Amino acid sequence: MRDACDVEPFMLVEGAHILVHLANSERVRAKIAARPGVLELLTRGAYVDYPAARTNSVRALANLACNNAQIAHTIAGFPGAVAILIRICEGSGEGYSDEARSASIRALVNIVDAAEGSKPTIISLPNGLHAVVAVIFKGSDAAKGNACYLVANLAEFNQEVARPQILNPKFYNLK
Repeated sequence: MRDACDVEPFMLVEGAHILVHLANSERVRAKIAARPGVLELLTRGAYVDYPAARTNSVRALANLACNNAQIAHTIAGFPGAVAILIRICEGSGEGYSDEARSASIRALVNIVDAAEGSKPTIISLPNGLHAVVAVIFKGSDAAKGNACYLVANLAEFNQEVARPQILNPKFYNLK
């Protein structure tokens, strides 16, 4: 039996895990995203100091954004959602797992693919593009592929912003 202090993170882990699997179904995806508090729960779950909860929350966000422009646009505009995905990609000493980083970059790819208008949100964040490139150097093979795809997609969208950053050698001075 679980300790009382362990109940809350465990419930978040399991709840987000269930959402990961339910969000795989295209017909259920919109119903889940329309439920009040789901995006807030998943966004907050990505911030908690409990690795399994963070990973499952980000995986659920990635699945929700897949092939659905309305949900992807909602996630892109949800306060803190894109910022935490970028922060996880950057992985600056926060203890984010490779699985969380991979799910995060997949969420960003799904958001950008489904909602064209989300590109300025990622590019406008101070470390947005830098964090995506960091995944190319630090991520798993699947995450690296997604990050390359996302960088190309963002550079194609706004060459004035993306190109000077990508061509600057200091840009690749990753810690």
